[in-house]
Amino acid sequence: MIRAGILQFAPAYLNREGSMRRVERLIEGQELPDLLVLPELADSGYNFPDRETAWNMAMPVHWNPFLDLLHDLAGLHNIFICTGILEKAGNNLFNTAVLLGPSGLIGLYRKAHLFMNERAVFTPGKASLRVWNTPLGKIGMQICFDWMFPEPWRVLALQGADLICHPSNLVLPYAQRVIPSYALVNRMFILTANRTGEEQGLAFTGRSLISGPEGETLAEASTEYEGILEVNIDPERARNKMITPANHALRDRVPSLYGPLTEEGH
Repeated sequence: MIRAGILQFAPAYLNREGSMRRVERLIEGQELPDLLVLPELADSGYNFPDRETAWNMAMPVHWNPFLDLLHDLAGLHNIFICTGILEKAGNNLFNTAVLLGPSGLIGLYRKAHLFMNERAVFTPGKASLRVWNTPLGKIGMQICFDWMFPEPWRVLALQGADLICHPSNLVLPYAQRVIPSYALVNRMFILTANRTGEEQGLAFTGRSLISGPEGETLAEASTEYEGILEVNIDPERARNKMITPANHALRDRVPSLYGPLTEEGH
């Protein structure tokens, strides 16, 4: 069993130091879970008026004091942390999720499915979807609007993901409803870490949730709650893909029927 948690809060808009102080305030005196997931763009805020504003705020993964803070926390508490950040890499801006452990950076995922005005700011991620082996199990990452597309979740499941960290800034009021279904059809755990509050006229829906392999909601926050939401989970449950004694969630697929999924224009 592991303790899996989400830190739901409102990052400080265009104020990395302010976001760091908010994280420190919310976790002060807490016994942190084995895995802690923070929202999308947790270091910077979200609703940038233009690419230049985001560019001036962005930092490389290996030179970001927000990640330094989280790495220190991971080392001090011997835990793993996933967070969204605003990443500058070469001439590109990425909406990125980073997985950290006690020894440092484990992996990163750059958001592939860009939502509304994000197209004017970010370069979509093109790197292959993958999972990382950790002492807690096999962990994959998705970001916010990736929720709309079933294919990435299934790809990560086929790679053996036990749980998916899903940093988010959800604004559509119904987005959370689909997450337990993805957990069910892929027989895995999903930690959707949403944020709270409003930013430049854009309201976020909170309601972070942790979903289990049978489509159950194991924990859910309110719209306004700020703090840690956590639950004990058993990663072994995600390794049992049997739906009935005769049906397997992954082996019973018929890939020969699915060709149009990878054809342009479909």
